[in-house]
Amino acid sequence: MAVWDKIVSEQTASETYTDVYGTEHTSKRGKTREAFEECVILHLQTVFKYDAAERELHYISNVLKKPKRLSVRQLFQRVEELNATLDYLPCIYYSPKANANSEPVRSFSDCVLANHLYRMVPEAWQAEYEKTKTLPNSVRTLLADLEDIEASEKLKAMSQPIPKKEDSKRTPKDKKGHGSGPPKKPRKGEGKFCSHCKKHGGAHTTHNTSDCLKYNEDGTPKKSFVSKKDQKKGDSHKKKSNHNFAQLEKKLEKISSKLKKVSKKRKRKYVDSSDSDSDSS
Repeated sequence: MAVWDKIVSEQTASETYTDVYGTEHTSKRGKTREAFEECVILHLQTVFKYDAAERELHYISNVLKKPKRLSVRQLFQRVEELNATLDYLPCIYYSPKANANSEPVRSFSDCVLANHLYRMVPEAWQAEYEKTKTLPNSVRTLLADLEDIEASEKLKAMSQPIPKKEDSKRTPKDKKGHGSGPPKKPRKGEGKFCSHCKKHGGAHTTHNTSDCLKYNEDGTPKKSFVSKKDQKKGDSHKKKSNHNFAQLEKKLEKISSKLKKVSKKRKRKYVDSSDSDSDSS
């Protein structure tokens, strides 16, 4: 209310004031109907731009399109609400930027708004509408016709078969029945062959002959080759040696504790014997 009170005081109670068009006056205005209307416009201009009405006019007539998820009735209701606000938004006519050609912005008439709404729906709907109708003259009649088209479009969409997931994954086949899709990636080891392992025994499809680590060219086993069995034996031997070493550590700890006890007993006996010798003397 502070902003409103300030505007009213400047426009009606001050000796000099500047009206909504930017013209300065040197006489007291007083509280008149014209002063009240200009105070309302000046108050709206504290929130909106001078050309807010022109911007919304352009938005309705050139930008708005029907979203897919919005029904026709919901679209009409929203656009009619926007159209009703055009009479109350600030426009260039009531601003210092106005010129001789400026005019106040007014809401669209029923016929003009119906034509704008007609251009907001998909072009396929417009073509279906024009088969039996001329350009719309009323928002109400246009809504009824477009709702019929909307219902028929929904029925068409429901009648179409839903593609199966398996069909979408299949690739087209040629005359011989082979798939024409992208080539498959080779499996691990596919296309590899080792003649040494094939002849003397081993996995001959996991590597090529030049990469063989098991046999030499004459068929003798390589010294650096260690089989999986030998690796397992080596691992088990390490585990056993570690286990034996742990047992030895425990035994040594027991022996060391026993030796400590024996040494303590000997010290006690020596102290007792020395005490007895001193008493006898």
